[in-house]
Order: sequence, then structure tokens, then C-alpha cells
Amino acid sequence: VVMDPCAMDEYVEADAVSLSHGHLDHADFAEIRPGSLIASAPGTASVRGIVLSGFAGVHYSGDASVTNVMRLIEIDGYRILHLGSQARVPEPQTLAAIGAVDVLIIQVFAPGNRKLCVEEAAIIAAVLRPRIVVPAHGDARLNGELAKALGAELRIIPDGRLVIERAMLDSPGSAVVADMDAMIGY
Repeated sequence: VVMDPCAMDEYVEADAVSLSHGHLDHADFAEIRPGSLIASAPGTASVRGIVLSGFAGVHYSGDASVTNVMRLIEIDGYRILHLGSQARVPEPQTLAAIGAVDVLIIQVFAPGNRKLCVEEAAIIAAVLRPRIVVPAHGDARLNGELAKALGAELRIIPDGRLVIERAMLDSPGSAVVADMDAMIGY
């Protein structure tokens, strides 16, 4: 499953592509094999045993003209939520419908940016209880602050490839914030 493809540097054969919204920095298909299932709206779709459930959200605070689709991906017993470009904490009934997740992929920006800030991300994480949080497509300088707000370990992923195994999710201890942008040099 490819989520919000952008400026990919290699050709990808994906069973499914999940889009949070149609902006080019989230919907670049240049390097994706034609024929993949495209999940771009709220609702549920499945392909090859992978279930993709989309929940309507808001792309910019104060502007409801662009819908952001938060996508729950269920694959091989894992529950991964990609919040896309979500602008605010989802409604309680939406968070309840999503339920607990293993992995949360979330954008975080400084307050006043019309996007989620660290405090809002912490509220979402408290409800969804992920074991791994992956900040993505946000302000990477805030990753340490996010880990602190979650009471989580900040783990640097230098090559940008995070391999998740069930033992990581089932082990006791605090959650992990996987910083895959640390090598960029912020």
C-alpha cells in the first residue's frame, strides 16, 4: 500500500494507493504501476486481504472546502492509521469508529499553521493508543517535542525504512516515535 505518493524516485507496484486529498504533493502517480486500487474517498475498500477504511476529516482549519481522508489500513493483523493532512483533532465519534491502532502516521506543525500541533497530536494518540508514531510530511524539528508529549522514546531511523514486527507492538514499555527525517539536517 502506498500512502499519499509524492516525488517517488523508483517505480512501485502497489496493490493499493491511498490518497488523503488530491493535492499534487499527496497524489503523484508518475512512478506507480497502473491498475492499483485507488482509495481516495471515505468508505471501505479491500484488495488481496488488505482492508482500507477512509474517514472524512478536514484539510485546513477554518476551510472545509478540501476534505482530508484519514485512512485505516488493516493488513496481516496490523492496524495502521495514516492521518494524511488532517487539520484538527477528529470528532470523538470518528476516533471511536477508528479504534485502537498499532501505528499512527501523523503530520505535526507549529501552532497557528492550520494543521495539527504537538498538543493535538498527543490528544489523538491518547485515544488511539498507538505503539509506534511516525511523524510525516510535517515539521520534523518538532519530532522530539512530540515524543516528549507522548511520553515516548524518540528513535532515529537513519535510512528511512522502518520494519515493524509484532513483537515490537506487543512488548511492554512506552510507545516509540520513529523519526525518519532526522538525517535531513533540521
